[in-house]
Amino acid sequence: MEDVAFWSSERFEGRLAGSEGNQLAAEEIAKRFRQIGLKGYQDDNYLIPFNYMYVDPDKMKKSLVINLKDGSQKELEYGKDWMEKSSGPNKDLTVPISFENPEGKILITEKQQPPNDQIRVQFVKTNKFRKYLTYSEQHSSFQISEPSYAYFIENEAEIENVHLVYYGSPVPTKINNVIGRMFGDQEQENKQAIVISAHFDHVGKAGDSLFPGSTDNASGVASLLNIAEQLKVISDEITFESDIIFAAFNAEESGLIGSQAFVEEIAARYDSVVNINLDSIGSVGGGKISLIGTENGSSELSEALVEIAESKGLEIAVNLEDFPSLMSDHFSFYTANFPSIMITQEEMPFLHMTEDTIDKIEPKPILSVIEWVTEFAEKNHQKQFTNIELENQGGYNAYMKEWEEQTEGLGFGEYKTYMSNLKDSLDIAYNLEKEWPQHVLEPLRNSLKENGFELTDSTFFYFPIDFDSLKVEDGEKIHQLKEEQIRLSNIQFDAVKSDVNFLVQVFNSELENMPEAVEYVDDWKLMSHQPGEEIFNSAIKTVETNHGIMTVFIQGTFTKEMFESFINSFEVNPLIEHFS
Repeated sequence: MEDVAFWSSERFEGRLAGSEGNQLAAEEIAKRFRQIGLKGYQDDNYLIPFNYMYVDPDKMKKSLVINLKDGSQKELEYGKDWMEKSSGPNKDLTVPISFENPEGKILITEKQQPPNDQIRVQFVKTNKFRKYLTYSEQHSSFQISEPSYAYFIENEAEIENVHLVYYGSPVPTKINNVIGRMFGDQEQENKQAIVISAHFDHVGKAGDSLFPGSTDNASGVASLLNIAEQLKVISDEITFESDIIFAAFNAEESGLIGSQAFVEEIAARYDSVVNINLDSIGSVGGGKISLIGTENGSSELSEALVEIAESKGLEIAVNLEDFPSLMSDHFSFYTANFPSIMITQEEMPFLHMTEDTIDKIEPKPILSVIEWVTEFAEKNHQKQFTNIELENQGGYNAYMKEWEEQTEGLGFGEYKTYMSNLKDSLDIAYNLEKEWPQHVLEPLRNSLKENGFELTDSTFFYFPIDFDSLKVEDGEKIHQLKEEQIRLSNIQFDAVKSDVNFLVQVFNSELENMPEAVEYVDDWKLMSHQPGEEIFNSAIKTVETNHGIMTVFIQGTFTKEMFESFINSFEVNPLIEHFS
């Protein structure tokens, strides 16, 4: 597709947030918005700035030199032989290498190792480099090509040490989201915005290697512009009731920074906001078009989109999870309690690779999404969507902060009512957390200790059975819950070994949308930390008991072998017995 080819062309240099290519792309999108006939979001401005910490890749010092015992050197080429994986720009060290013992050395490994205090720097053999903008000041990992890995193996005895330099200074700057809109015909006191979004930034370059980002997310930008063009034509025939906002977000790859800045601003303008986010569509071998979201934050949008898809005979996949796992800009709307959903595809085979080029794009899914989302806006601009949780804005994080401030100082089972500034109504603060009794705690602690794990925290969480029975209107007077008013809802403990932390939770319920397993250990489902890697970030299993289905959920960053060691160090059934 011509539009996708334009946005992934070399002139934008991979669209790294903060770069000249990124700014050029922002200006081009603003130009297209104006040509289409959209209004600027602020005083007819399309470029909406926000604060960003930019590390200029051209000013960074990046080198990897192998010093041999005979005094000669071999320098590996950045972007071809090696590149970052998750490293903060703060490395300048000369140390020996090791394939097994990482302490005080650079670990050269075939498989990514979980971070711990011994492993400060590791180079992981990689057949295809993927570039991510994630940073870890304490535990740095780099990718190394297969030929370079083979060189280390073959010349281990001749290598004195390695001098690694990876250093740059973040500079505060301003970069831009690009926002255009069509005004709807609606009352000021009941304003709603339908936000259709796609991020335009990508990951830039690594040395001479360009990451074009054709599917991620030139295809989303092209789709966004086409949808805007079609809806502008429709708006000449009918008057939309909701405002339709077209958002090309920046710095998605850096942690959703652009969309977070925008959501904070838009919350003050509208009573209701819904978001459809387009990310990574049209990849060859990408599978079905997919709806990604959360059960409580995307269901209403999903139903409306599925209805249209079925009428068109469009085959799609729907994945609404209890726990969000695939992050994109729709998540910023979710955390502000606005309904949101992402349209993507089942697979992203060329994600963050130099191979994500225009020849990996197939037009059919993109054209289907353009038609699909256009029809959604046309059919649903009159519908008032319901915010997820709060009547007024403020966001889940702000709400939790206010709630935690109110619970401070309460003893177990105590509660009080307070006037919430976010909800503008009475809310209830309560403390229903307590430590495990010793007769339960000691056997678990001893069992974990025998296997090298330290128990660092353990809590029982209870829940009020009937919230309505707690509502009183006597200011902040403290009340005491009775035993029959609460039930055990969650058992939780933390265990640490070699600086790797496992968080274990047991729920008195079954997750409605169990994620697909990457791998199994007995009846445990293991979920991957990054696609295609053998590092896992969570494990789930369900247990059937006389009093219902229990879910055991473990979070951490671990290998399969480390997980097996951990689950063999304690028994699940004694924990579950406390729910009976």
